[in-house]
Amino acid sequence: MTAVIQPAMAFVTDLLKTSAKLSHVGDVPGLLTKVPYPVLLTGHCLAVSGLSKDSSSGRLLSFVVGFMLAFGGNLLSCFFLGTQGSSILFSSNQALLIWTVSWWLVNHNPIPVIDDLFDLQIVGVLARSCLHILRSLGIASQVNAAAGAYPGVIAPAIVAGTLAGCGGKMLAETVKSISGLKSKFELAHPEFLLRSSVVNSCLVYLLVHVLKAFTVLEGTGLLIVIAMLYTLTDDLAARAVDVSEHVTNVVTLVTLIAPASSMAPATRGRKATTSSAAATSTPRTRSASAKRTRARTPRR
Repeated sequence: MTAVIQPAMAFVTDLLKTSAKLSHVGDVPGLLTKVPYPVLLTGHCLAVSGLSKDSSSGRLLSFVVGFMLAFGGNLLSCFFLGTQGSSILFSSNQALLIWTVSWWLVNHNPIPVIDDLFDLQIVGVLARSCLHILRSLGIASQVNAAAGAYPGVIAPAIVAGTLAGCGGKMLAETVKSISGLKSKFELAHPEFLLRSSVVNSCLVYLLVHVLKAFTVLEGTGLLIVIAMLYTLTDDLAARAVDVSEHVTNVVTLVTLIAPASSMAPATRGRKATTSSAAATSTPRTRSASAKRTRARTPRR
């Protein structure tokens, strides 16, 4: 059996190495260095700010929930690995200042011209692109850091990468629940955020640290390409290409584990939801606002 598996694994590894070199996916992180980090961070904060806009919550809660969404994943993953000093929140005041200004501009600014600017599709696409780029960089960097600190041990890398990708939403949901607001927890109802965080973490760990088919830069570049594919198809084609959803469907099929949506019990006196929209993860929750930037801000 080993005589068959080893040559097959070697063939797959060589094929992946060739694909990475031909596609130049390892050059993607280098291209991003040409974009100033404060620009990426500003786009990230603008994209997240609309998520904290809720008429049922106070202004302080809106600010705190949004802050958790924006930086909670970085904070949780760094604490998990014991590397708090590497968190952006502990290294400078930049994150707090940019978040505060972005949150105010999106939620409370009185200048109509700024609202009109945020209504432009290109602004929304660029902001969401910054969000997903930083999220991909966070997942990859935490997986690589954990794999370096605990070589050969799978759990730290997957947990650290998953927390980096969706820990912010988990913290925000906890804060909202403690504050008395009803919140649908990501763990109870896995959607794009948790699903893609787990899949992307596993993908980097497998390709870079197990098969060693990709370099660290190539693994990071692959996540950025996947994230940009999702963002652009979601915004411009209104039909997101979600790689993590297809991977999850294959896993549930092979393991015979029913999807979470099909396991939900029917509510007494109310017809159970069976629509395809409920059966799959919604890529974005659209608000009632007519403003494009705010209505199309992602839940991730």
